[in-house]
Amino acid sequence: MKRYLAILFAVCWVIPVNAAGIEVRTFFGLSDASAGVMLDDRHFVAANDENNTLRIYALHGPSQPVGQVDLDAFLAVDAEHPEADIEGAARVDNRIYWITSHGRNKDGKERPSRYALFATDIVTEGRDVPALKPTGKPYRRLAYDIMFDAHLRFLGLEKALRVGQSLDKSERKALAPKENGLNIEGLAAGPNGSLLVGLRNPTYRDPGGKKQRAILLVLQNPDAMLIRGQPVQFGEPILLDADGLGIRSIEQIRSAAGQMQYLIAAGTANGKSRFAFFKWAGGDAPLQPFRVEQPDDFTPEAMFQVPLTNTFWILSDDGTIEKPVASPDECLPGELLKNGMCPNKYLVDPGCRTFRAIQIAL
Repeated sequence: MKRYLAILFAVCWVIPVNAAGIEVRTFFGLSDASAGVMLDDRHFVAANDENNTLRIYALHGPSQPVGQVDLDAFLAVDAEHPEADIEGAARVDNRIYWITSHGRNKDGKERPSRYALFATDIVTEGRDVPALKPTGKPYRRLAYDIMFDAHLRFLGLEKALRVGQSLDKSERKALAPKENGLNIEGLAAGPNGSLLVGLRNPTYRDPGGKKQRAILLVLQNPDAMLIRGQPVQFGEPILLDADGLGIRSIEQIRSAAGQMQYLIAAGTANGKSRFAFFKWAGGDAPLQPFRVEQPDDFTPEAMFQVPLTNTFWILSDDGTIEKPVASPDECLPGELLKNGMCPNKYLVDPGCRTFRAIQIAL
């Protein structure tokens, strides 16, 4: 019996799948999946908001990463607080743009590593597994640009940022991402080389006070910002009626005929498990509710389309899922729960951390 238990716990524990009729895959190597992009018809890359490593996976192959890129040096992160908090990704041709949360930590303290827009290029020539090459220079002034741009002033976002200001403890705590602070979570390709930046928090209240609308910021010149070091050019922001929810993820959908629309995952700012999906045709078109069957404990955080198909994959942020451990030593110090379980993201062995993905048809 003792030998049996040793064998049982020598392998990583996998989150049980309780989703009849839903195709669910489990991938290893990260738990807080926060952004994802297809690289070719067989591989995708996923980011997580707990470290700065991009991991490449085979969609229908091994569950472990088949490649990875460490971004610490490229992002020149703060050594004391290195977490960049990568939250969104958008592919335009062979370039992937990535954006961090631009939010404070849970205590409302500024963390310089979290203010970045950057890019990687996809390298496929002579390779079975695509690679990623960081390109250009990370853009770190976007939070200041949002605070002071004339196009955005009516949104009042400077109140959700207050970057560089001297604040007391209560003022700082009120600016945590799950309170009143700014939190970027969505990024998608827009028309004419632009990027759409989705805010999970705050939302915008109509002047009449009747509607709470999700905010999309429009970056018109991302290449010029990252490759040539030019200042940002904002377009007019887009306000969407998402039933009072903010944007958790937004992804461009392209049909084989070249038609374009978007899939949006919306959610609350405070982490409560209320989610909704919408299709959006762009421009002034209203959001159309879209039903997605998913496991009860699934937390949709990233999405991507398989090229030239009507198939989408949705990734779950499974960092708080509780997993059994054979010994307290398998959980990071101070993180073992009273029930003897360990939150997924605090497992000592990163190879045992997991996230799930579900496949849907549009």
